Amino acid sequence: MSTSIQIDPEIIRSWQEENMNQSAIREKLQSDGWDEESIAHHLKAYMKAQCAKRQFTGCILLVSGALLGFISCVLTLMNAAPGMYHMVLYGLTSLAILLIFFGLYFIFE
Repeated sequence: MSTSIQIDPEIIRSWQEENMNQSAIREKLQSDGWDEESIAHHLKAYMKAQCAKRQFTGCILLVSGALLGFISCVLTLMNAAPGMYHMVLYGLTSLAILLIFFGLYFIFE
C-alpha cells in the first residue's frame, strides 16, 4: 500500500530563496529525520520548481528578443532616422538575436 506524500510549496520556496543545492537539502532533511522516499519526492519537486523558474526566465528573454527584432525590422524598413540606419540594422538586430539565443539556452538547459 503506497501513501501519498504531501509536498509543502512553502518549503520548496524557502529552499529557492536560500539558493540551496540538492546535497545541502538532502543533508538537512536527513538530519531532521525524514525517510528516503519523502526526501526523494521533495528533491524532485524542488528540481521541477527550479526548471520552471529557468523556463520562465527563458520565455521572457525570448519574447524580449522577438519584440526587439520586430522593432529593429520596422525601424530599418521605415528608415525613420537615416543617420542611425546601420546602428538599428546591425546593432538592434544583433542584440535581438543574442536575447533569443540566451532565452533558448535557459529553456533547453
